[in-house]
Amino acid sequence: PKEFNDRSTLWNKVEMAEKNSNAQLARQFIIGLPKELSLSENKNLVERYIKENLTSQGMIVDYAIHDESQDKNGNIHCHIMTIMRPINEKGEFLAKSKKEYILDEKGEKVLNKNGKPKTRKVELTTWNDTGNVEKWRENFSDLCNKYLERAGAEKRVDHRSFKR
Repeated sequence: PKEFNDRSTLWNKVEMAEKNSNAQLARQFIIGLPKELSLSENKNLVERYIKENLTSQGMIVDYAIHDESQDKNGNIHCHIMTIMRPINEKGEFLAKSKKEYILDEKGEKVLNKNGKPKTRKVELTTWNDTGNVEKWRENFSDLCNKYLERAGAEKRVDHRSFKR
């Protein structure tokens, strides 16, 4: 929705959609950007990356680029925040997950010690898949290297260089 173009509106709505005080509202990550690219080229790189990897999956993204003048160490980088809850076309927040009953081989609900049906959490999006971080890192390094090559820079980045 257009109203989410305003950051304060977006994050206020995100907070209002959560019922638990300890709910995860967003996922945040920081991406280092190459000094070899202009601010405009880095902005285009970030926007293309976000479109291809995050918003194409239905995520809403809020980002900010900090250039050398805004960072005491002279590091240009981008802060990316994605909401954790999907939304529908009307701008209404949807469930992140659902509970599913655990069934035995006969299709009957399995009960716990207290006689209540056992359940498991089922994610309704792939946003929390453990492989996403590695995939997003690789996709960024591939795209970044294309931009560096186009700019005539010799430098290349490798997503595998970060210590885990």
